[in-house]
Amino acid sequence: MKGSDFASDRPLGVVLAVGSGLALLLTLLTLALLGMAGEEGRRELARESERLAGLGASPRLLMHLDLFLWTMAGVCALGILKGIGLYRGTRRSFQFAIGANLLAVAAFVPWVSFENPIRGLLSLASLLVLSGALIAYCALRLAGRIGPRPG
Repeated sequence: MKGSDFASDRPLGVVLAVGSGLALLLTLLTLALLGMAGEEGRRELARESERLAGLGASPRLLMHLDLFLWTMAGVCALGILKGIGLYRGTRRSFQFAIGANLLAVAAFVPWVSFENPIRGLLSLASLLVLSGALIAYCALRLAGRIGPRPG
């Protein structure tokens, strides 16, 4: 393959880029709605926070919703770049995908609430499994264990 030492993962790259793009769009729309809500909306959110925390939402996340949404937007932007890289299929793009997933895990771990230990551990486990699956896939591709071998 010209310009690439790995066969590209076009379907995976497209799914990651499009999915991350949609998630980024929804995150930015949520930030815009939160900004348009103003002080009255913030007071309403504060009133609803107790009820939402009782349903399992992280109180820290509810208190710092803006920061969480900006973190989410950054991770979504990395997801778009990761998808484009996997679409191209270069060695560097697989390395970037591993680094981006490690960064995403590091960005989301502080938002996991351990007030309910079982729910917290399940949230952490799902985060690690979902990110770890793509990390393992990219590492195996780099090692030549799966997919076409490097040329």
